Amino acid sequence: MLEECKAHSVDFREGDFSNSSFTYTDLTNSLFSNTNLTSADFAEATNYAIDVYRNEIKHAKFSRFEATRLLDSLEIELVD
Repeated sequence: MLEECKAHSVDFREGDFSNSSFTYTDLTNSLFSNTNLTSADFAEATNYAIDVYRNEIKHAKFSRFEATRLLDSLEIELVD
């Protein structure tokens, strides 16, 4: 578990973090690639960059506002 902390520039690549908790964690500049995040809890986590094509995120939990970061890997434009 990495809860309520700063996990800046951490290399999570290739790791299995299924069922892990990242709640309230600041993940600035951390790396996620080929990472198993199945059922991981990112509630209130911030500043993550997770490519939905290069990581397994099935059943993971994300806060609604921060979850828009997941769209970055889709290369789409959001408009109001």
